[in-house]
Amino acid sequence: MGLNRSRTLRSLALAVAAAMSLAACGGAEDPAVEDASGALVIYSGRNENLIAGYLEEFTALTGIAVEVRYGDTAELAIQILEE
Repeated sequence: MGLNRSRTLRSLALAVAAAMSLAACGGAEDPAVEDASGALVIYSGRNENLIAGYLEEFTALTGIAVEVRYGDTAELAIQILEE
């Protein structure tokens, strides 16, 4: 794994840890934090080809399942507000 990829994965893991810590303050029933399967839900405006590998590595390293919802900014904002 390259140095840049390692830094990106480390940054992603830190961001997920921070999100999970904040989510703990909001209660376990917050749908933006977990879906029904217990997977961490990530909303991404990036192309799946750009981040899928990082998320797979994150799951492999942490054991935390990830569900990604892809879309453009407006589409994701509406979805987050609805949930």
